Amino acid sequence: MSRVDSELLKDDLRIIAGDVEHLMQDVATGAGERGEEFRQRLHTVRERLNRLEQKAAGRAREANTRFQHYVHEQPWVMIGTAATAAFLFGLITARSHH
Repeated sequence: MSRVDSELLKDDLRIIAGDVEHLMQDVATGAGERGEEFRQRLHTVRERLNRLEQKAAGRAREANTRFQHYVHEQPWVMIGTAATAAFLFGLITARSHH
């Protein structure tokens, strides 16, 4: 998972957690047994979202570390891959202009 993807995921999870928080506040102002049950369920969802965010961030850091290690250990493979991709992109764009 790229750094951009992980940041977008974290942002989405923060937005969802904020929405859950607002729902919890709305339910808390309501009365009744059913309202309390709903509030508890929302609280559980929020906790799960927080754990998911932490897990996603950890995985993104691990993937980034592995990628950085691979690039430093195998720089010529990465250079060859980038050169091949650039060559293929050039071929495709050159053919589409003719």
